[in-house]
Amino acid sequence: MDSNIVVPLAEGGTEPLRLLQRQHILSVEQFSPAQLQPLFAQAQAYAGMVAQGQRSTPLDGLVVANLFYEASTRTDLSFQAAVARLGGRIITTAGGVHYSSVTKGESLHDTVKTIACYADAIVLRHPVRGAAREAADAADAISQTTGRQVPIINAGDGIGEHPTQALLDLYTIKDRFGPRLEGLTLGFIGDLRNGRTVHSLIKLLAIDGDHVRLVCIAPETLAMPAEYLQFARSRGIAVEETEDLLAAVGGLDVLYVTRVQKERFVSQHLEDLAHRAFGGRYEHLDADTQAALRPVAEIHAARAYEKASANYVIDEMIMRLAKRDMILMHPLPRVSEIPADIDLDSRAYYFRQVQNGMYIRMALLAAVLGRLG
Repeated sequence: MDSNIVVPLAEGGTEPLRLLQRQHILSVEQFSPAQLQPLFAQAQAYAGMVAQGQRSTPLDGLVVANLFYEASTRTDLSFQAAVARLGGRIITTAGGVHYSSVTKGESLHDTVKTIACYADAIVLRHPVRGAAREAADAADAISQTTGRQVPIINAGDGIGEHPTQALLDLYTIKDRFGPRLEGLTLGFIGDLRNGRTVHSLIKLLAIDGDHVRLVCIAPETLAMPAEYLQFARSRGIAVEETEDLLAAVGGLDVLYVTRVQKERFVSQHLEDLAHRAFGGRYEHLDADTQAALRPVAEIHAARAYEKASANYVIDEMIMRLAKRDMILMHPLPRVSEIPADIDLDSRAYYFRQVQNGMYIRMALLAAVLGRLG
C-alpha cells in the first residue's frame, strides 16, 4: 500500500513530547513519566503503520547523520530504517569513521561541527563515556554560526548510557505486561559493570515510577556500579544482588541478559591493578609501568572472562526453571550466553526488542525534529 497517511496521535495528545523538540538526547534522566506514555503510544502507532504497509513522511526534506565510532548493527540500521520509514534521508561516512578525517587526527568536536553543517540531527555512538555531551557542546557552538540547532542523539557512549536502547527495552516490557509494571521482578544478568544498556534501563525504570523489584545477577568483578543501584533505591525500587542464577531465575518475570564483554576485560583489569598498586588511573602511569601491568591484566582478564561467560548461559535447563510467562531479553549481539535453540521458546523476546527499536526511534526522531503533526 503506497498511500500517505496521518499517524494517529497518542491518547491525550503529544504535547509532552513537544518539549523534546530540538533537544539533545543524552540520558534517560531527561525523560519524565508524562513523556514516556505518549512516546510509547506514538511508537505503537508507527508499528501499526508499518505492519499495514502504510506510509507517513513527516521527515520529508530532513537529513539525519549517523556518526558511529564503534561497530554496530542494530542501532545503526534501525536508525537508518526509522529515518527511511518516515520519509527522511540518512547520511553516513562510507565504512564508518575509519574512512573519515578522524583517521587524520580530527577531533570529535570538529567532526561534529562539520556534520552539523549538513544534517538536521546527528546520531552518535562513541567508545568514551561523556562523548555525547562533548558532541552536544560542539553542536551548540556551531549553531551560533549557522543559526540552526542540530540535536545530538546518544546511541551509546562507552560504559555510560544508551538512552534509546532503554526506551525500546521499557516499551517491550510494557507491550508484554501492560502500561503499569507494579509488582514485577526483573533480573539483570551478565556484565552489569560495563553494560550501558542496563545502566540506562535501571535509571528509566526508576524514573517511570512503577514499584518493581530488581535482581542483579553477576560476579563481584562485574557487579552493577553503585551509582545505578543508589539511583534506583532512592526512588523506591528494591534491588537485590546475587551471583546465583539458579536460585534467582524462578522468581523473575523478566530476565535481561547482557553479553560478557570480552573486549572490556583487559582495560577493566588494568584500571583495577593500577588503583590497587598505585592508587591512581592506569593512563596516568609512566610507559614502563603500564607495560609491566599489561601481561598481568591479560592473564587475570582471560580467567575472569572464562569464569563469567561459562556461569551465565541461559540454556534449556535454566528456561525450565523459569516462569512459563517470563520473557527473556537481550540487547544483542550475543555470543554463547543464549544458544540459538532458545530462539524457538515463546518467551524469547530479543528479536521483538530489535523490531521495537525501529518504532521507538521513529517516534523519538519525529519528536526531536518537531514533526509529530
